[in-house]
Amino acid sequence: MYLIDGPIPLLVGTPFVVIWCAARLIRGASRSRVALEALFALYVLGLLGVTLFPILLGTPPEDVLGGGIADSVNLVPLRSLAGIIGVGHRQVLRQIGGNIVLFVPLGVMGPLLWPRMRSIGGLLVVGVVASVTVELLQLAQLGAHVAFARSVDIDDVLLNTCGALVGWGLWRVARALTNKGIERTASGRINQ
Repeated sequence: MYLIDGPIPLLVGTPFVVIWCAARLIRGASRSRVALEALFALYVLGLLGVTLFPILLGTPPEDVLGGGIADSVNLVPLRSLAGIIGVGHRQVLRQIGGNIVLFVPLGVMGPLLWPRMRSIGGLLVVGVVASVTVELLQLAQLGAHVAFARSVDIDDVLLNTCGALVGWGLWRVARALTNKGIERTASGRINQ
C-alpha cells in the first residue's frame, strides 16, 4: 500500500505558483494583484489537499470502502447533518464548521479577483460548481478505490456554499467599511 498525503498538492504546486507570479510581475501586473492571485492559487492547492487526500494506492477495494460506494454516497439533503447532531460537539464542529470554513476564502477572494463574483448570484454559481466538482472528484476516487474515509454528500455542497456566502458577506462588510466616508468627485478626486 502506498499513501500519498495531503501536503503533496502544496509541495508540488507552490514552485509553479512562484514561477507564474514571477512571470506575471515581469509582464507588468501589479504586485497586489499578483499577491492575491498567488494566495488564491495556494488556497486552491490547500483545498485539494484537504478534500482529495490522502490517496491510497495498492489497497484492496474492500479495505478502502468498507461497505461499498453506495454506503459512502448521500444524495438526500440534510440526512448526514441530522445524523451527526447527537454525536458530539467535536464531530458537529468538524463536519459543519469545517465544510463552511473551507469555502470562506472563495467568497472573500473571488469578488476581489473576478467582478462577476461580486453579485450574490455569480458567487452562488461558482460556490455550487466548485463544491460539486470536489464531490464528483471524491466520487471518482471512490470508484477508483483510492479514497480513504471519504464520502460524497449533498450536505457538503450545502455547507460549502454557505461558507462561500459567509466569505462574500465578509467581503461586502470590508468593502463597505473601506469605502465609508470616501466620496469621489466627478474629476476623480477623493473627498473625505
